[in-house]
Amino acid sequence: MSLVSIAVTIANARRLLRREPRREKRCALLLAYLKLKIMESMPWLFPKLRSSRVSILGFDLEFFDLPAVVALFEEMFVNKDYYFKAVSEHPLIIDAGSNIGISIMFFKWLYPASTVIAFEADDQTYRLLTRNIELNLMEDVQTHNVAVSDTEGTIDFYYLEARPGAHVNSTFKKNGTACKKATAQLLSKYLDAEVDLLKLDIEGGETAVLKDLARAGKLKCIREMIIEYHHHIDPQSDQFSEALSLLEQNGFGYQISGYQQRPFEREIKQFVLLYAYRK
Repeated sequence: MSLVSIAVTIANARRLLRREPRREKRCALLLAYLKLKIMESMPWLFPKLRSSRVSILGFDLEFFDLPAVVALFEEMFVNKDYYFKAVSEHPLIIDAGSNIGISIMFFKWLYPASTVIAFEADDQTYRLLTRNIELNLMEDVQTHNVAVSDTEGTIDFYYLEARPGAHVNSTFKKNGTACKKATAQLLSKYLDAEVDLLKLDIEGGETAVLKDLARAGKLKCIREMIIEYHHHIDPQSDQFSEALSLLEQNGFGYQISGYQQRPFEREIKQFVLLYAYRK
């Protein structure tokens, strides 16, 4: 582990301790994070790592790629990108873009009695997602092997053959990606009750889903949203204002977090974290 990596790990550990309000869980989170970082930097200490399975926070997690697991752990458990304060201990959560299930693990860590409806478009990733749910005997978790969109039917899905479960897999064609077929469905068809949180991370399809929900009158069923908006996933397309307008027109306030390297350049892909709340 380099000095820079050690410094980043220490900074993240301190951030984790500051941001975790539950005293009894701080130690468990810290130990889980340090375990993942040691496994990543010193794999020779963990000969069983070849099995691509790790136990953290009381969960057994099978994975494709350990650095991706570490990055997602930092995103969710250290930075708390998907943290929200539910109005009850058994919230209903829609998780669109579940990947292998680390987000579900986070929600179940946060609210063990929550109900999660999960969507993952990639069939290979979906199989590991369901495997992780089965391994942990997770209750009240529904999974769907579909891409959520504003249309239904068979669609092209682009993925990296050499990196199963890659987060860049999406319905948008990118350099170096192969193509296969996936099933698209309307998310609005799954909303028949008050939703405490909609988490949306679908690599560029965010506006399409918001359009579907607005058209079906289902945005009013959602209390809060956390959306990873992929600005310039198509470098020629500027549609961020369309997504924000849909939120404004349907009575939502929002906060935005994003970073772009300096100096600015044109048409650079940028991830923007958007938190929306019903006013």
